[in-house]
Amino acid sequence: MQPPPRELTLYRGEQAVRLEQLDAAGDEWFGELSPATSIGSLRDVLDAVCPDADPQWRDVVLRAVAGDQEAGAGRVGLVVNLGAGTRFHASRAANRDSIAEHGLDWRRMAGPGVAGSRRPEWPGVFLVDGLEGAQWFADMADGDADIWQVAVDGLWLISDPNASGGLEDGWAIAPEPIAPERLELLRAAPQP
Repeated sequence: MQPPPRELTLYRGEQAVRLEQLDAAGDEWFGELSPATSIGSLRDVLDAVCPDADPQWRDVVLRAVAGDQEAGAGRVGLVVNLGAGTRFHASRAANRDSIAEHGLDWRRMAGPGVAGSRRPEWPGVFLVDGLEGAQWFADMADGDADIWQVAVDGLWLISDPNASGGLEDGWAIAPEPIAPERLELLRAAPQP
């Protein structure tokens, strides 16, 4: 039996693009941004209903949807925007030297994450929009987490599929590593 179609609302600024996956493999999609509709590959659908979209935006959307499919994420919404201002990231103190040298890069994660996972939960860098959110994550690590301030101007950010089903972007993911010059160590955990 084939699984039911997957529906997803893609937010592009104030516009909401309705997407529906028409086959189990994700090769066939329906898209609508009134008055335009299209059926085809997700790339073709996005090009048809959002013809003026930045090609980088489209590529980030394609990678996010592919990542959702690979991870089995139950996202119902996807917000993809260029970042502005600052966000925050919590990371175990064991990663401090690597972050200072290489920036934030989930592929360089040493030891468990702040929530205890042994490997990155998502291919990207988790960011929150407020310092209190970063502190909430840091508290999961029992005092062993640093808080980094991140300048996100011009970086593509996608909504976290685990936060309100991806419908809001207070918790976001940067799908690319973040260079060290964009970072400031805001709060350092005590060294053991």
